[in-house]
Amino acid sequence: MGRKREKPTLDLHGIKHENVPVLIDRFLYENRKYSGPAIIITGKSYKMENIVLETLSRYSIEKMPSLDIFNTGHITIYV
Repeated sequence: MGRKREKPTLDLHGIKHENVPVLIDRFLYENRKYSGPAIIITGKSYKMENIVLETLSRYSIEKMPSLDIFNTGHITIYV
């Protein structure tokens, strides 16, 4: 049996807001052959989450903010 691939994850902790769109574009490009859920860690910043969601709106990607009340600082996308 093949090894199970880890979910691609982009951690935006410590990243300046203005750099986020380019990093998301690069992340999606680098994982373009991956099919399944991926994680974008936003932290608990409302502004960071909005920047991520706005950037993702340019793509046909299903996205879901965390429903886990104990860990709300990430967005799951399905690529």
